[in-house]
Amino acid sequence: MSSASTLRRVDWLADTIGRHKAGEPVGVYSVCSAHPTVLEAAIVQAAADDGFVLIEATSNQVDQFGGYTGLRPAEFRELVLGIADTHGFARDRVVLGGDHLGPNRWQRENAAVAMDHAETLIAAYVEAGYTKIHLDCSMRCADDPAVLARRRCRTAQCAAAARGRGHRPPGRLRRSGVCDRHRGARPRWRPRNPGAAHPDAGRTGPRHAGRAPQCVRRRGPG
Repeated sequence: MSSASTLRRVDWLADTIGRHKAGEPVGVYSVCSAHPTVLEAAIVQAAADDGFVLIEATSNQVDQFGGYTGLRPAEFRELVLGIADTHGFARDRVVLGGDHLGPNRWQRENAAVAMDHAETLIAAYVEAGYTKIHLDCSMRCADDPAVLARRRCRTAQCAAAARGRGHRPPGRLRRSGVCDRHRGARPRWRPRNPGAAHPDAGRTGPRHAGRAPQCVRRRGPG
């Protein structure tokens, strides 16, 4: 794969970004599939649109060991370009990308091992001519501390505390204690507008018969 061809593929993305920043309503969708039928459809559509096609392989689909497709990055590239050749679609209008490249596939390994695999994975993608590279190291490896879970709990507690201090819209339904007689029944419907009909009005049948209202109370202003 020539360096000129690789540079041209980068230019497709750079050109789209530049036009978008200039105010033109343009963009590009990414096709994240390894299925030949999907890849063929994407290329045919790009030809009909007189544009380029962006196809991304995920770190689960394609890696240095074959992924679940059995394809390495260079092999997946040849699969895509072969389909493009079949349809007379110029190879330099095919942009290849790698999605979620990082330790994702090796989360059960210790971080050192997982990151070694990740580096090899990323190098294989870049060396094969992929130019849209998504680096993702957000996942936790086997020996990483559970920092994210602790932070999530902390922020959830902060949100709950703020909710208790914050403004509550007036007139909202709040569930109170439910008596045994009504436990498990559907909440009572209260119309937003006076005179509104109940949604089950006029309906018959066992599903609408014998419904007991649930004990509710309306929260007043303040």
